[in-house]
Formats: sequence, C-alpha cells, structure tokens
Amino acid sequence: MDATGTSLEMVAGIGRLWNPEWQKEARFQRTSRHPVVACLAEQRMLTVLGADPRLDPAIVDRYGLRDHTFAYLPLQAGGSLLGTLELGYPDGNRVVRTEEGRRSLQAFADQVAIAVHNVHLLQQTDEALSRRVAELEKLRSSSLAVSSTLDLDAVLARILRDVQALFPGSEATIWECQPARSELTLLQSSLADPSYRAQQLTSDSVASQAVATCQPQLEPDLTARPEASVDPAVRLGLRSMVAVPLISRDRALGAISLYAHEAKPDPLAHGIRSCCRRSRRRPPWRWTTPACTRRSLRGSGWRRS
Repeated sequence: MDATGTSLEMVAGIGRLWNPEWQKEARFQRTSRHPVVACLAEQRMLTVLGADPRLDPAIVDRYGLRDHTFAYLPLQAGGSLLGTLELGYPDGNRVVRTEEGRRSLQAFADQVAIAVHNVHLLQQTDEALSRRVAELEKLRSSSLAVSSTLDLDAVLARILRDVQALFPGSEATIWECQPARSELTLLQSSLADPSYRAQQLTSDSVASQAVATCQPQLEPDLTARPEASVDPAVRLGLRSMVAVPLISRDRALGAISLYAHEAKPDPLAHGIRSCCRRSRRRPPWRWTTPACTRRSLRGSGWRRS
C-alpha cells in the first residue's frame, strides 16, 4: 500500500511471471475490483483463475496467464493493513486447493507481513532519528548564535526564526512578563499586524497560564475561547497555539507562543507532549541565555541591552 493509503502498487516480485515492465503497470486504486484490492478489503484469502474478468485481460493474454491460478493474501501486522501478497501457479498445481495448502500459504503471508511491518518501523525510526538530529543541530546553532551577542533584539529575532524552522508554517511571538501589572507585553513577533502587536495579555490568556504554571499550555481551538471574537490571532486566521514559559533560574520571565493555521496542530501538540514527558523530573523548558544576557533581563521585566 502506498504512503497515502489510496492505492496498491507492486514493490517486489520474483519468478517466471514477474518482470520490471509488469511491475510498472501494476498499480490499483483502493476502489478497484481487482482481487489484489478485494482481498485486502475483505481481509481474507482469495483464489481466482487467470480468466477471471476482474484481472486485466491485456496483461493475462500478453503473458499467457489464462491457465494459471492466483492466490491473494492480505498482509496485516501490528493492527494495520500493509498490502497484499500475490502468488501465481501454473495449471495442475493444487497447493491452493487443499486446506493444508491454504494454511501453509497463510503462514507464509504472516511471515511476509511481519517482515514488511518491521521494515516500516525501521524506516519510521530512521526518519524520527534524522528529524531529531536536525532539530538538535538547529538548537545548537541557535545557542551558539545567542551566546555570541549582547543585542537582545538580535537574540529574540534569532529565536523566532529558529522556532519557525523547527515548526514550518507556524507563527511565533515572545512575550515579556510584567509582574506589577500581571500582564504580558509583546517583545518580538513574526506577526506584523498592528492590532496584534499592540495587545497586552491578561492572566486568563494561554501564555499567561503558561507563565503562572511554569508548564507548556496547548489551546487546540482558539475559536472556541470566550474572547475569540476580539482575538487578533483569530482574525488573522490562526486557529491553535502552544504557549511555552521562558524560564531562567527557576523563574518565568515570559512566554513564547507558537500559532498554527489549523485546529489541533499535530506537530506542535506532539512536540509539546514530548517536551512535557522529558520535563517530569526537572523544571520544564528552561530559557538558556549566556550570563551576560541574563543580567540584562533581571528585575521586574526584561531590559534591553
């Protein structure tokens, strides 16, 4: 089955009946009546003759398959449908016509399914590892850049750029905590809208809750919040967000908000859950800055260098 789950295509073959040209043509939509699809939909073994009208007559005649019997077995493992195993036998072979033969074929299909499933798991692991390595390299590069300057504006701009690189398609804003007024004011944002940049967040906002709890906060649907009708983020087409506290020396100095244009942002939610799991035994999501920069951020808020 292809990555979208909408069609089946031949990925490997062996034997006299297989050749590369046939493999290129062997692609079937999930809506097809072909037995390779039907056996997967019905989740059972199907046997058909070469003259079966559901087979492609041009292929059957071209390769002389009318006297063959074909067995199609669904491949499933780990609770997922993976594809179909197709076996072709010449006239006179009775392996698929006996109960013992069918059990043998099913056992063989189970082994193939396990092998395919393991390959998928390995690919997913490799892809996840590659993503993680790329993320760590971006974080390392960002840390080096942050540590090399005392310009707070440059530091914040680099952080926004790197966060957006980690979460493509997102918008990001860094908020400064104003303890005396129990508000958050905007320091920098990827959003240029004047009304959004002019707002000050009160204690009931998602970002303020992240600061108060020192824990990441996820809002899967901004349009469902009471203030949605006057929220500039909603007006700009943003539908969900994650707010992460910025912590230095066990103190929340502010928060960073990550917005997505769709409700329930899967990549952001996955990242936030992973972070929460990693932070169970230590304060969550520390805001690491060089000592010289931290000194410039002390006090009731952040002072620009």
